[in-house]
Amino acid sequence: MSSVDEGVPVKRKSRAGEYLLMAAIVIVAIGAIAGYGFYHEEIGGFMRLEGWNLQPVKEASREFVKAAAAGDGDQVAKMLATENGASMTAVRRNGKLVAMKVPAYGGPVEKSLKELAPTDSPQIGAPKLVLVDNGQVFVSVSYPKSNLGIGWDRVGGAWKVTSLTWAGSPSSSR
Repeated sequence: MSSVDEGVPVKRKSRAGEYLLMAAIVIVAIGAIAGYGFYHEEIGGFMRLEGWNLQPVKEASREFVKAAAAGDGDQVAKMLATENGASMTAVRRNGKLVAMKVPAYGGPVEKSLKELAPTDSPQIGAPKLVLVDNGQVFVSVSYPKSNLGIGWDRVGGAWKVTSLTWAGSPSSSR
């Protein structure tokens, strides 16, 4: 005779718990893939722009403002992603960058570096991460009679200016 009771049915373990766990893992994986598919541009922009550490953008903005206020066109040019972009165009005279054409109501307007940055000690706002259209970091720079908006992107591992906006009182635009 064997040690196992042949006439007694063996109670099998229920596998319902295993199936529920497997179904939960599959649902979470599908959700993660779908979420990434929907938000991949935002996630990619956040990672590329290092959205967790925007302090270097504020420092780069301070350097840009100091160079523009000093009229140092060579330093300003080094900070530009391109000199002929859709939202800004560098103006050179005698081979030196002296002004920027920036968007304005009625068409682009030329602003000298000194008009863009009247002093080297403005109030620089906190960087804002904007994750649309491939993403950029926007910094608002406030002067008593004007405001300068600087759009930054990481190009080749360095922060570069990709857009400029300027707004000022009528007396400051002369």
